[in-house]
Amino acid sequence: MHTTNSCIDKYYDDIAKRLLKAAKQCIPTSTGRCTKHWWDDELNDLLQISLDRHSLWVTVGRPKEGVIYAEMQRARLRYKYAIRVKRNTFSNNQWDELYNIQSNEDFWDRLKFIKGSDKVIPGKVGDAVGNDQILELFRNYFKEIGQPYNNESKEVFKQKCEKLKNSGNFGSGYT
Repeated sequence: MHTTNSCIDKYYDDIAKRLLKAAKQCIPTSTGRCTKHWWDDELNDLLQISLDRHSLWVTVGRPKEGVIYAEMQRARLRYKYAIRVKRNTFSNNQWDELYNIQSNEDFWDRLKFIKGSDKVIPGKVGDAVGNDQILELFRNYFKEIGQPYNNESKEVFKQKCEKLKNSGNFGSGYT
């Protein structure tokens, strides 16, 4: 005879199994590899060339010198360099575009796209509260740090260091 708790457990397990089955059938999943929004066919080709050269190098006994070793190294370096260029180019263009956005919604939508996250946007950053103030804080901060280094900024930096040192928040290891 079944007790009430065992019936509930059975129904619970059955519902959980059906939900997992439905999720596997309906919710798209990605492979373990992280998708990069700046990845393109050129990088796929360079990756494949690099993998092919590496396989050949392994097949011939992993020599530490020679033509096959040099080709394997060259393919790998070309691939890694292309990744760095694509990532940095995309990133710089995206941040420039973000800086010029005037609408709050467009700003946050674009920032979510760049960062690749659907996390909740904070309602407060520092003293800024709300989207308008956070957007303005972001603009002012990056406008300030984006200024070229000169004697005036050097003096301001020295003053900030002195103020920090005098406030007692500086560790004893600093002079």
